[in-house]
Amino acid sequence: MKILALFLSLIAFTLPSAARAEAVILAGHPLTAGLAGALLDGTAVSLRVVVPAALPMGRQAAFLAGRGEKALAEAALGAEAVVSLRSLWPEDPLFPMARRTNIRLVEIDAGRPVDGALPGVAAVRAPSAGALGAALGIPAPALAPAAPAPWLSANALGRMADILAADLRRLHPEAAPRISANLDGLKRALLAQSARAAQAFAGLADPGVVSLSDRFAALTPDLGLDARASVALDDREWTPERTRILGDFLVGEAVRVVLAHRPPPAEVGAAISGAGAKLVILDSLESGPPVDVPVAFASIIDALLAAFPADGL
Repeated sequence: MKILALFLSLIAFTLPSAARAEAVILAGHPLTAGLAGALLDGTAVSLRVVVPAALPMGRQAAFLAGRGEKALAEAALGAEAVVSLRSLWPEDPLFPMARRTNIRLVEIDAGRPVDGALPGVAAVRAPSAGALGAALGIPAPALAPAAPAPWLSANALGRMADILAADLRRLHPEAAPRISANLDGLKRALLAQSARAAQAFAGLADPGVVSLSDRFAALTPDLGLDARASVALDDREWTPERTRILGDFLVGEAVRVVLAHRPPPAEVGAAISGAGAKLVILDSLESGPPVDVPVAFASIIDALLAAFPADGL
């Protein structure tokens, strides 16, 4: 009996640590955390979010190198993989900083498949400022830069889910059936919202919008909206003259909906309402708790539908 006990203890000692320890995957961005969490639901794999919900994307690196450094190091030591967005957000700091502690970590990039079997998520160019940009004195770049938030489309979100599911199944074949079932449910929910949006926005008499953000380059064409102009100015750049020009443009183009990802200065908001348009603040899914993707996409659609005039639907 003692020999058997010794034999079993030796086997346990020689097993790889991953086989004995809990499987943990790290995430930092609310979108990757939401997608990975939905796909891993009901499996034995744990997801650990190592960035506070209220922290903006641009401050993640400073946090992980400062107040969050110790917690990240502890989490990285017990993890096997990191879900990143580096193909779409090159500044994503989570994987390179976690790997300093654990060289064995695997990166799962939600925008780039590990092989060519699946299409990746393409970068989206910043939309044109158009005639409004010219009137505001905004110089047109020779080559439009990549726009932030290329994930804001049903197509991109579905591809990201496919990529994550494929890599997670490779890491944990025993959980593959559950991951696949979760993927099917997630994509069905996204497809239902996409179909609802297509039907609703196709019935608009005028789907024209003006965007005061560079975050919606993927969203507006995905929903069939006509972006007449897209200008992303800092609050300090909105002079009284520029505010007047914006109001005149909205009236002249009969634009009834203006998009932003954060509230503009009060004077700009007043000019928008004075021109008979509605300001819609949309979540670009850059900060916050892990995103329930179908619910978040439905909320975006609902906010837009509520903004268009009732006689335009």
